[in-house]
Amino acid sequence: MVSKGAPGGLGKLKCHRWLVAAGEKWISIAPDEDAPLEDRVGVWIYPRVIDIHWDVNLVAPEALMAAVDWMERADAAPALHTALRFNFGAWATELYEHPLRAAQRIREIATFAGSEPFGGMTRKRLSLARAYDGGRDTVNLVDTWLRLGGYMMPNESEMLTALIPKTLIFRHVANDNAFIYALAGRESHMARTMGDGWSSSVLGRRAEDCWSDDRYEQEVCADYGPVMDRDEGRYDHFHAVMDLPGREPIWVSYERLSLPWITISGERILMVFTAPSQNLDIPFLSTG
Repeated sequence: MVSKGAPGGLGKLKCHRWLVAAGEKWISIAPDEDAPLEDRVGVWIYPRVIDIHWDVNLVAPEALMAAVDWMERADAAPALHTALRFNFGAWATELYEHPLRAAQRIREIATFAGSEPFGGMTRKRLSLARAYDGGRDTVNLVDTWLRLGGYMMPNESEMLTALIPKTLIFRHVANDNAFIYALAGRESHMARTMGDGWSSSVLGRRAEDCWSDDRYEQEVCADYGPVMDRDEGRYDHFHAVMDLPGREPIWVSYERLSLPWITISGERILMVFTAPSQNLDIPFLSTG
């Protein structure tokens, strides 16, 4: 079915897919039909969510603007959340609480069409105090670490007990300058990214041998040694491309907290906590 106008109100459409063609036509697609995007914009419409996919350098500008114009109309306003999934050297995902802000973001991203995407890693180290500007778990974890003086006593801290499953914990083998997985929390950002089975498969392995491509792992793990050597916490912001096995590369944008701890037995360990974030000090596809 082909319609010259945009879809109607969200309340009338459930789990429906549309493609916006170059001629600004909205093409109704059955939910199970796997039609390629090519130069079009994919729009999944759910009762309270809009999910939009496109390729920054391939999309037809008029198709993209047709989707934006629809999002800015009153009939799109009831949606609480909008997901933007766009390909710019790798697939990126951004989430917004209202389609109007998402529409504004699409207009910003459109200015990068025709440019060459950077496919590496950008990181920025911030003061540990800046962790208090991060997400709730980041704030709670650094606060707990400071309150306990770096001594890991889960029995004395319900907060620490609750947060450990969201972290990665490494044993430091000093004579080999290696970091070995002691725990890969099943609720951690990395476990959610890598999928089922990853948490148990990495135990006992070196930190740089368990994530994605070698380049990414080596850059990320290079910061672990200094944290242990200086015995101080570290807070960073990251934008990077990850090459995941059997999947297309993805952009990851996250905050990272690296904390040295001393266990009850006296062993020194490293805890790493990461959380996806769009509130970073490194602009990603930003116009300024």
